[in-house]
Amino acid sequence: MVTRGTIVAFCAAVLIGSAPAQMPPDEPTKSVRISGRLVFPDGSPVSFGIRMARIDSDGFKDEGTTTVGRDGRFTFMAAPDRKYRISLAAGGMKTPPKVVDATGGKDIDVGNMVFEYCPPVSPVVVPLFLKRPATSDLVGDLRPEQIVIEPQHAGNAYPVLSLPPTKFKPKNLVELPPCWSGPSLDNRSEWEASSMIEFDRFVTVESFVGGKAKIIRVVRYDPKLTPSQIRDEVRKVWLGGFLFASTEIMWSEGMPWNIQASVEYEDGKRTSLLMDGWIHVQVEDLEGKYWFIRQ
Repeated sequence: MVTRGTIVAFCAAVLIGSAPAQMPPDEPTKSVRISGRLVFPDGSPVSFGIRMARIDSDGFKDEGTTTVGRDGRFTFMAAPDRKYRISLAAGGMKTPPKVVDATGGKDIDVGNMVFEYCPPVSPVVVPLFLKRPATSDLVGDLRPEQIVIEPQHAGNAYPVLSLPPTKFKPKNLVELPPCWSGPSLDNRSEWEASSMIEFDRFVTVESFVGGKAKIIRVVRYDPKLTPSQIRDEVRKVWLGGFLFASTEIMWSEGMPWNIQASVEYEDGKRTSLLMDGWIHVQVEDLEGKYWFIRQ
C-alpha cells in the first residue's frame, strides 16, 4: 500500500538534487514565474516530481523537473512568448497536464493539480508470434472473387515500385488521455496521428484500415505467380493479424515487394496495398496514412 510518506521518500530518493527549470543567466529579467500547487483530492499537499516543457511545433523541448515542496507548491522560471506543458514526472497517474500560455509576459498561477493514481489495469497476455493460418482457415469478409487481377502492360509492369510519400499530415504533439487504457480500433482518433502503434491483441489489416473493401485490384505482380497464388496471398495479408504498425520500415530483411494493389471501398474511397509474399506489408488507411506491418 502506498502512503503519502512513501511518496515523499520515493521523490527524495529519485529526484534529489533537482532544481526548477530556469532561464539562461544572461536573460534573468525576461523570465516568467509559473507556479501552482499539487494536492491530494482532499486538498492536502503532495510532494512529488513535476515536469515542465516548452511546446514547440515539432514536440516538447527543454524539459525540466523539480520536486514539489512539503507545502505542495512548485515554481518554474520560463521565457515569455512561449507555451508550456506542466505534468507529473511519472506515469500511471490520473492527473491531467496543464498547458500554460506565457505570451503575455506576466507571472502565472495555474492553481491546484489534483494528484490521483489511475485504477489498476490487468495486463493482456498475447503470444509472441502469430502463425499465419492456411487460406482455407481464414475468416473475414474478403471473398476470392473480390480480388481482381489487372493485365500487366508497360505502364504497370513488374517489378513493383515503392509508393509515393503519403499526403497525411501527422500531429507532432499527440496528447493521450490520462489513464489511457491503450490503443484500440474504437479509439482511433486518439492514436491516428502517432508514428507507431502497438495493440494488446491481434487485429487484421481488414479491420485496421477503417472500412470495408468492395474490390481489391491487383495492378502489379511478379509474373511467376499464378492467379490462384496472387489471390491466396492477398487474402492472407488482408485477413491476417498483427500487433505493431509503424510509419517507417522497422525490419532489416531486404525482401522486394511482389504484389501491389488498389483497394476500393463501398463508400467510393481508394487506398493502396503492398506485400512481399512473406510477412511484410505496407497499407494505406482511410485517412491517407501509410503503415508498415510485419505479420
